Amino acid sequence: MAKIHPRTWKWGIFLSLAALCVTFVIGVTRAGNDITETCIAAGQTYDREYRAQNSEEASLWFPLHNKCNANYDVVPPWINPALVIFAILAVTCLILLIVALIQRAKARRAESRNNENS
Repeated sequence: MAKIHPRTWKWGIFLSLAALCVTFVIGVTRAGNDITETCIAAGQTYDREYRAQNSEEASLWFPLHNKCNANYDVVPPWINPALVIFAILAVTCLILLIVALIQRAKARRAESRNNENS
């Protein structure tokens, strides 16, 4: 198995979390300051009744949604899958970092034992 320096996994974690944060900010800020204006600018009708019935939907952290009506969401459809992918990537890099650090510690321990026995 090829050994990859732990620094590689640290960068993987950093870049994944950075991409996760940027994607989240894009999704949250997509509606702008006024959802009514955003819907009208997108050529969609702002359905007050729908928004009242689903008011909690726009305040959820995940999945991100901010709908003008039942058929149109101002949050792009790629945002939620990207959030999942970046989160999984960050966790995977964290696990691989831990594995790399354990392997490194074992190798150093074995090396020090070999040097003591020599």
